[in-house]
Amino acid sequence: MTTHNAYPLQLLPTTSTHSLKSTLKPSSLKNPFDTASILTTSTRYSQSPPPYTPFHATSSLQIQSSGLALLAFPNPPKQLTTAVFSLSSSGHCERPVYLSTRAERSSGNCTLVRGEDESAAPLAETTYRWGPSAPVVRVGGEEMVMEKRKWVSRTVSFVWGGGRYEWRYGGRSEKRAVEAERGEECHCLILLERVEGEKKGEVRTTVARFVRGVETRTPGTKRSTAGNGGRLEMGLGGEGEGIREEVVVATVLVMLKKEVDCQRGTQIAIIGMFLAGSFCWMTGGPISVPSPGV
Repeated sequence: MTTHNAYPLQLLPTTSTHSLKSTLKPSSLKNPFDTASILTTSTRYSQSPPPYTPFHATSSLQIQSSGLALLAFPNPPKQLTTAVFSLSSSGHCERPVYLSTRAERSSGNCTLVRGEDESAAPLAETTYRWGPSAPVVRVGGEEMVMEKRKWVSRTVSFVWGGGRYEWRYGGRSEKRAVEAERGEECHCLILLERVEGEKKGEVRTTVARFVRGVETRTPGTKRSTAGNGGRLEMGLGGEGEGIREEVVVATVLVMLKKEVDCQRGTQIAIIGMFLAGSFCWMTGGPISVPSPGV
């Protein structure tokens, strides 16, 4: 088992006094902190989602992951342990609450444990299979298949405790609303919603969100980095009841892993095109394919 005495990333402050007031509209910056954004009431919506769905965040964690840089070889990430930290009242990392560990670099399979649990008893286990198969997360004897709604969609759904949940990426208007609320940049927003009903009668409740920006992403990473860390805010009381914290943590880590896989796929495609172009240049022309019947 990987030792927990050292962590791959230093505990650097993840919140600063920097503000994006110069880049946001004045109307959106009217006392943004007076609204007590993390204490707002959960909101439900039916049919199409509104520009932004506020929710009551009862806890916040900081995920520290180095991810995969844009300009890099498409190798699996070197970081084998992803630490998830609790936060002080000022937004600084305190202690590791969870540790997600891979046994080897070539495998995506990982185990989630308590950060201070000497026995390293598994809270969640995630299994990845070769090919397009959906990853499976096991928590407390229950299995969740992380399935895409559509082949080209980044939305991932799963069933927990008899309820259906979805992780989806927020749109531009939702990210702008988060920027106005927090007074800081948000270039990536992933929302966890409980979904009830079907089609026109569908009702969605936001129970957690993952926010990534200049102040919240893992130190040393860039905006173009895939799968890097950020702030995980959860509203698991009231309307968010029914899902456990370790389920939220384990499933959002699957979303970050999917970002890395997507970036690796793009990098492999670019390298393939470069090699094909180099071959054509060395042979003096494109690869010729005989016509049928010739």
